[in-house]
Parts: sequence; C-alpha cells; structure tokens
Amino acid sequence: MRSTLIRVLACASLLGASPAFGQGVYIDRRAPLQGPSALQAERMALTRHQVLAEVAESMANYRIEQTFRNLTDQTIEGTYLFPVPRDAVATGLSLTINGKEVAGEVLDSGQAGTIYRDIVRKMRDPALLEFAEQGLLRASIFPIEPRAEVKIAIQFAAPAERVGDLYALALPLKFAAGSDADLTVDVRLKSALPLTTIYSPTHAVDVAREGERAARVTFEGKPKGRADFLLYFARSESEVGMSLLAHRLPAQDGTFVLMLAPALSLKPEERQPRDVVFVLDRSGSMAGEKWDQAVAALKYGLRTLRPEDRFALVSFATDVRAYKPGLTPAAAEEIEGAAAHLEMLRPAGGTNIAESLAQALSCLAGDSPRLRLVAFLTDGLPTIGEIEPAKILEQASRANGGRARLFAFGVGYDVNTFLLDRLAEDSRGASDYIGEGENIEVCVSAFFAKVAEPVLVAPVLEFQGVETWDIYPQKLPDLFAGSALLVAGRYRGEGSHAITLRGTSARGEKSLTVEGSFPRENRDCAFLAPVWAARKVGFLLNEIRLHGANKELVDAVIALGKEHGIVTPYTSALVVEEGERLAGAAGFFTGMGRRTGGPPAAGAAEAKARDDLERLGYTGGDAGAATGRESVALARKLGELADAASADEVLSLAADRGLALERVTAAGRTLLRIGGFHVDTAFTEALKPGLVEVEAFSDEYFKLLDGHPELRELFALGTDLIFVLEGRAIRVK
Repeated sequence: MRSTLIRVLACASLLGASPAFGQGVYIDRRAPLQGPSALQAERMALTRHQVLAEVAESMANYRIEQTFRNLTDQTIEGTYLFPVPRDAVATGLSLTINGKEVAGEVLDSGQAGTIYRDIVRKMRDPALLEFAEQGLLRASIFPIEPRAEVKIAIQFAAPAERVGDLYALALPLKFAAGSDADLTVDVRLKSALPLTTIYSPTHAVDVAREGERAARVTFEGKPKGRADFLLYFARSESEVGMSLLAHRLPAQDGTFVLMLAPALSLKPEERQPRDVVFVLDRSGSMAGEKWDQAVAALKYGLRTLRPEDRFALVSFATDVRAYKPGLTPAAAEEIEGAAAHLEMLRPAGGTNIAESLAQALSCLAGDSPRLRLVAFLTDGLPTIGEIEPAKILEQASRANGGRARLFAFGVGYDVNTFLLDRLAEDSRGASDYIGEGENIEVCVSAFFAKVAEPVLVAPVLEFQGVETWDIYPQKLPDLFAGSALLVAGRYRGEGSHAITLRGTSARGEKSLTVEGSFPRENRDCAFLAPVWAARKVGFLLNEIRLHGANKELVDAVIALGKEHGIVTPYTSALVVEEGERLAGAAGFFTGMGRRTGGPPAAGAAEAKARDDLERLGYTGGDAGAATGRESVALARKLGELADAASADEVLSLAADRGLALERVTAAGRTLLRIGGFHVDTAFTEALKPGLVEVEAFSDEYFKLLDGHPELRELFALGTDLIFVLEGRAIRVK
C-alpha cells in the first residue's frame, strides 16, 4: 500500500566505520501518496526526542525515546522503522510503545536496503539514502487515537568508535532540520581510568565532572539546522591529556584540533604556589546590587587561596587603598581579615584606574617562580589621574616587569573595552564583560574556581616531523586543573609524529610528549575547519580593533568568512552576494537568501564594515568609541568567536547577525544553502556549459549513487542540488 513518509528526528549513531543509526521513521499506512507536497501536510508530528546514553569504558547503552502526536481527528495506524547499527548488540534491542513491549522484526542490511530505496523512490525524499546499508527494526503501531500521543522507546547496546586515543559517539540529527521537537541529549560517562578530554565539536554542551572517572554531558534545545551531534572522550592517567583530531582533503593542506585536558585535581605536592592581587572598583557607580555581588565574588576568590599562596587586596575610587602593603600569606586569619575589610568598604567617588594598576603591579614586581595573577574588576571609564587609555597601557606595561597575568572584568556598558582588552592581551590574561542585570558573583566566582590550581605555566607546543602554522590561540594560556584548552591550526605533511608540551610546574620545567596522527586524507572531521577558521577570524578582527586595519588583515577576514560562512563586518553582505552569484550561475534563484533590495555591492559592504569596526572600538587611535552597550556586546561576540569550540557556536554567531545563508559540509564538499537549494562552492561559471542534469530518483540518479556510494551523504541533503564530481558539474533536480 502506498504511504506518506513523515520525516522525524534522528536518534543515535556511531562514527566512522559504524553507520549512523536511530532515524526513527513513522509511515502512515492509510494516507495516499501525493508526491513531495505530501510531506508538508504531516499527519504525525514529533513533539519530543530524548537520547539517554550510559557509557562504561567503551561500551554504550542507549535508550532513545520519541513522542509523536496524531494531528488528525482520525484513528490512524502505521509502521515504525528504526535503522540498526551493524555492530549493535542484537540481544539488547527492545521496543516499547506506550509502556508495553512490542514485538519488532529485525531485518538484515540486505532486506533493509531494499526497503530504504523503495521508500526513497515512492516518497521522492532522499533522506534515508544515508542509511541504505544498515539493518532495520520494524514494528506496527495501532491504534493511535485522534489528537493523542504515542511514545516509543528503543534500547540497545553498541561500542563507541575508536579514533586514535579518543572514543567517539555520534547522534545524527539530519532528519531534525526544521523540527520543532524538544531535543534532549544526556550522556553519562564512567571509566576505570581518569577521563581527560570531553569535547563536542558540533554543539555547545554542558560538561559536569563527577570526580576524575565520571562525567555527565548534556544538551537541550531545538534541532533546527544543526549538524549531527558528536562527542569525543579520552581516558588517561597523564597529568595533561593531549588528543589530536585532523581533517584533510586530497591535495590540500590539513586542519587539526589538539585538545589539552589537565587532570581534574592535583596532589598537594604538585600544586604551584600563586601570588594573587584582587583589585576592586569602589567608585560611586558601583553602589547597589552590583557592589554586593562584587564583594561576594571577591570573598569567594579569597577562600580559593591555599596556605602556600600569597595575596593582596586593592580597592580604588578617587583614592587607592590596600588591605595591607605588599603580599600577605594566605593564612586563614588573613583571609578572614581581608573579607572583613571588604565588608567595611563603601562605594563613592571617581575612578582612578591608572594608580590602582600601578599599586597592584608593584606587589608583583621582581623575579619569582610563582604564578602571578591580577583580578581587576571595574564598571567605569578612568576619570581620576591619568585618563588616556594609551598612556595607561604604557604605564602598566612598564610596571609589569614580573609578567603577571591580568584578568579584567568589565561590569555594565560604561567600561572601555579597548583598554581592558589590551591590558589582558599584553599580559597573557583574558577579559570578560558582565552586562547590566547579569550576575557578577556567578561570572567572577567561576573564574576564581578555574584558576585555583595551576598545572603548567607559560606552556608552549612543539610539533616534530610535520609543518604547522596559523595556530590559535597564538600564545597558549596557563593550564589549570579541571580546565580544558582547544588549540586549532593547519598542517602540511603526514604520518605519526611527536607533539611535545613544555611549561613550568611546581617541580620546575616539565615536558609531556604524545604521538599524533596527521593523515594524508581524512574526510570524517570536516567540522574542524569552521572551528579553526572562526578562531582565526576572531583573532584577526581583534587585531584590527586593537591595533588598526590593513589590507592584508581585511583580505584574510573576507576570504575566511566567505569560505567557511563566518559572519563578520566584512562578509555579512558579501556572502549573500556570493549566494546570488552561485544561484545565477546555476540558472535558478530563490529570494530566501536575498536581503531587501538585493545585497550591497562589495564597496558598500566594506563601507558598512568600517562603520561596524568603529562600533567595535577602533576609530584610528581614538578609543572613545570603545564604550557603550553595542561596543561591549560586540567585544563579547569577538571573544566568543576567538574561543569558538564547536560548529554549533559558529552557526549561532551567524544567526545572531541574521544571515539568510548557511554553509554545509557533506561528502568532503562545502556547499552554500540558498533557500532550498544547495550549491557546491567549487561550481563556477566555467563549468556551466558542461552542466549535466539528473532527475532525482530516476534510473540515472541511482546509477550515479551506485557508482559513487560516498555521495549518499550529499544526496541526503535534498533534491535541488549542484555539485562538482571529477571536474564535472552535476545538477540534481
């Protein structure tokens, strides 16, 4: 009987050799086939999708729950199909519908392949092509009452895929594009060895450590247009875990991401002593709730100190005051004394930033083996003493002979982002901004918890046997227990080569070496390229903002933004323009990718970029424009871009700027989504005369797929597609 395919959410899969699985598909037995338009009038809708996984060592036990709702006033019946991984533990497969166990039929990949292709042909929807070589669990669902919901749960076990020293789990979400279902992913990791790297290159996950050998990884949201969910984890007893992922297309340079994961905590003898200076703005504008939060945050910071640490407490308004002169040992009575001193302070007066910095840095002058930190919290512009940002920077640089790390926290919208960012950059520290209404205590306390235990100070990386460049961050920050650092770069060469991490620990100079695999070709990690590109763009834009623009920097930002779909002041209009060019070359166009009135010309786009850059704080040397709500927001956005760790974060940054186009990677290609069309960025006007057209789902379509099975992922994107294969342009329509 003919039936209508209802597209729903992907559930779970393994990476690499293990095909994706978990695309729960409901097929309505009674609805007549009406062609592709039938997909727009769904009779069943997915309302909730939950993936629960418990991973012990390298074996994962999955429970996938999907809730469907009958959108009609009729009782309906249907068939539920669930692609099964080849290496799943078959005895662990079970199917439950509305709390009752239901007998399901497990079909091998040969039988399943025929069913998949038959559905693709009849429904004229290529989404199932990606799973054509998998087994299939099939079960009947009846009855589904009018407007009622049916809940389906699948349980099975499968091993995690091994990728070098990493283990990988993947949850494909391609069917979820555009779905309004509530998506929840909850992965619990347990290991006999300490867990080091826990990293998702695709989604901004929350990682809650539960000791050294357990963790919980969660994500909640809407699937929208996000990529498949990928999660990597590693196990090691090393003081700093190092894990490498690499991506490389034929005849091109490669991209790598190196994950550095220090141990969750250190033994007492491994802890480095610290000198910490707390600097608090007590000007009149700090009065009220933010003063109470700031005091609470600094009291928390004081209590993270250990007996081997030393500290100073400096507050400033019109004048500058100190709890005690110089550094004080972090004995319990001194910590409580400093906390009591904070309670006695009251906000009033102006903002003497220059003198407060001078006094704070004077506490840390001279040579010392200790890690020296300055936590600087302010909510305003300099109004007392030296007020010129350039001169304040020059004075701070001269005073910081001890190379203390300065971490600046800007509260509200009256701070000078140019000044705070430069202070942090020049000292190998970092800056953060806390908007009006945001909780100061939460943000600053999280920082103090992060820097409590230094593992490696002034770390540097050395790659042997392979050429590396464009590595970000360019200067590695200090490594602290329980934190993680992602390093992204490019490489040339191949093979297994030594990667050495050097730095200073509590016991002196220390080096750690691991072997990293740099492949000649690897298409599985295409998500690494936008992460690396976003970090480079963030770095370049920050250079433009803080040090001035030049043609080389601007050209690099434009090239990266266009190639990887990263939204910047220079590329937001140019990418739209490129979309129209590709659409025109292909001979079709959809207005979904067009801004009102069409995209501005390149010259107009660059003029707009200059205006945006002024709002970012660079106005040819006048830092006055570096203040205000918009400048703070854009400075924060640049920081997010430079620290982007997942493709999902890059996509979110693009969405914030309202870009109507999206770049997609599939089958080793980069495509531009223009409305409902996908166009290979390798397609040019020169290839148009030889363009070959293939009708979707025709014999030629499947013959092309049989000859090039790697195109399954590409074809699954849809039926309006132009791509380049072996020097020829092919259009599927």
